[in-house]
Amino acid sequence: MIRRSHHSNKGLLCGLFLFLSACAHVPYSSVEPAARLTCETNWEMCLAQDIDALAQASRLGDIKPWMQTLSSALRRSRTQDAALLMRYFSPAYNLLDADQARQLIAALKTHNEDNVGATSLQATLRSLERIWLNRFTDPPSLGELSAWYLVSGFESNRGAALSRVDSPQERFDLATPVTTPLGKRPWRPIRRAQGKALIYPQDWTFPTRQRCHHLVTAFVLEQPALLSLRGGNERRIWLDGQPLIEFAGLEGSLSQPVPISGELKAGRHQLEIRSCPKAGSGSFQVLAHAQDGRLVEVTTAKPNPRRHRLSSQFSRFDAERHTEQLYSSIKDARLRRMLSIAKLADLGRASDAIALLESIKSPTLAEQLMALQLAINNRRKELVMSSANALGDDLVGQVWRANALLSLQQSDRAARLVLPRAH
Repeated sequence: MIRRSHHSNKGLLCGLFLFLSACAHVPYSSVEPAARLTCETNWEMCLAQDIDALAQASRLGDIKPWMQTLSSALRRSRTQDAALLMRYFSPAYNLLDADQARQLIAALKTHNEDNVGATSLQATLRSLERIWLNRFTDPPSLGELSAWYLVSGFESNRGAALSRVDSPQERFDLATPVTTPLGKRPWRPIRRAQGKALIYPQDWTFPTRQRCHHLVTAFVLEQPALLSLRGGNERRIWLDGQPLIEFAGLEGSLSQPVPISGELKAGRHQLEIRSCPKAGSGSFQVLAHAQDGRLVEVTTAKPNPRRHRLSSQFSRFDAERHTEQLYSSIKDARLRRMLSIAKLADLGRASDAIALLESIKSPTLAEQLMALQLAINNRRKELVMSSANALGDDLVGQVWRANALLSLQQSDRAARLVLPRAH
C-alpha cells in the first residue's frame, strides 16, 4: 500500500482548492437578446398597461409571474421608458434565481446599446452579468468624451461656491500650474476607471475631496452632434469659451443623460466644467450623439490655451420646464404625471417628485409604489409608512409594511408585525 506524506496530502488538497477556484471563475454561457415585442395599439397605451400590470405583480410579490410581466414590458418598451420600469417595478436582484436573472438580461439586451438613452440600462445589464454570469465587460466608448484635465483644491463650503471666480476661470494653460488656497497645483490628466462608465474626479483629488474643481477637454466630432451630461449636481459648463448651461440647486445627481447643447458642427470643440459637488463623488459622463440619440464617433484633442476670463452669466437648467416639454404631447394625463414624477427624480429633484405624488388625491397602485420607493431612497420616514399602509391590510400589505419598517432600520417593529403573537 502506498502511503502519502502529510505534505503530499496537503499539496493535493491545495491543488484541489485551486482547481475549484479556477472553475468558480469560469464565465457562464452568454445570454442572447430576447425577441422584441410589438405594441398592437400605440406606445402610450402599452406603457400604461405594462405599468399597471407590473404594479399588481409587484404588490403580490410572486417572482415568477412578476418577472414574466417585466420581461414582456421591457421587450416592447421604448428605451427611454425602460429605466422607469426597472427603477420602480423590478424585483430586487437577490430575489431572482439564475433562470430569472438570465430572463432579465435577455430582455435588457433588446435595447440598442449605441443609444444615449440606454446608458443607465447598460450599467444595469453589466451589473447583472457580473453577478449572475461572472462576466466583466467594459462600458462602450462610442460617443464619450473620455480624456479630461483637472485641477482641484478650491473651497466649496462657504457662500455661493459655484458662482465664485477662481484662477482657472481667469485663464487656462496646461503648461502653467494653477494657484489654489492649498498652493500651486498642476493640471492632471484623468479618465474613467476600467469597468466604470462615469469619471470619478474625486478618485484623483485625495486628500482634497469635497472641493470645487475645474475640468477641461477638447474633442473633434466626425459629424454634427449634440452633447448630453450624466451624473453630478452643482456644475457650470462652458463650450468653446462661452457659457453653455448651469446646474444648481439639485438634491441629487443626474441619473439619466440630459441634453446640454444644441447641435454642434462637425470639427474641433473645447469644453470646460466647474464642479462643486455638495456630496458624493462628483462623478460624470459627457456623450456626443445625433438628434435620434445614436452615439457618434469622437476623437480626443489637446486643449488650447485660453487667455480671456470666462463669463459668469449663465442660463440655469430648469428641470420642471424640461420635464413639461418632454412629455407635453402625451394625451394620457395619468401616464404623463407618472413619467414627469420619474423624470424629476432622475434630474435630482426628488422633493419635487414626492410633492407631486403627495398632491394626488386618489393615487393609483403604481403611484403608491413609486411614492414608497422615492420615500425610501430619500429617507422620508412618514411617507414611507403612509405609502406602505396604503397598500392594504391583507397579508401582502403586512409584508410591504414589514419591508418598509426594515428600510427604516426598525426590525423590532417589523418582527412584531409578521411574527405570530402569543395568546
